Amino acid sequence: MANYDRIDLMNFVRYGNDIDDQWDEIRTFIKSSASAQREIEEIRKAIPQSSQAARRKMEQFEQQSYSSKSQSADSSTPKSGDSTSSKEKNQKWWNKILGDE
Repeated sequence: MANYDRIDLMNFVRYGNDIDDQWDEIRTFIKSSASAQREIEEIRKAIPQSSQAARRKMEQFEQQSYSSKSQSADSSTPKSGDSTSSKEKNQKWWNKILGDE
C-alpha cells in the first residue's frame, strides 16, 4: 500500500469524493492508518467553511452529472419533434445576426 503525504490528504479533503474510483486507494489508506485519520481531521478544521460548501456543491453536481449520463444512455432514441424545433430556433438566431428578420 502506498504512503500518502499531507498534500495528498489535503487534496483528498478538498477534491475527493466517495463516487469516483480514483480515490479508492487513498480512502483505503486513510481507513487503515490512525495517523492519517488524525491528519484528515486537522486538515478539515483548517479548511474554511466556504471551501467545504463549495466541495459539497461540486459533489452534488458530480452526482447529478453521473445520473444524467445514465439517464441519457437509457434514452438514446431521439425524439422526432426536437430536431425541427431546434433548427427553427437556430435559423431565427442567425436571422437576427444577419438582419434577415
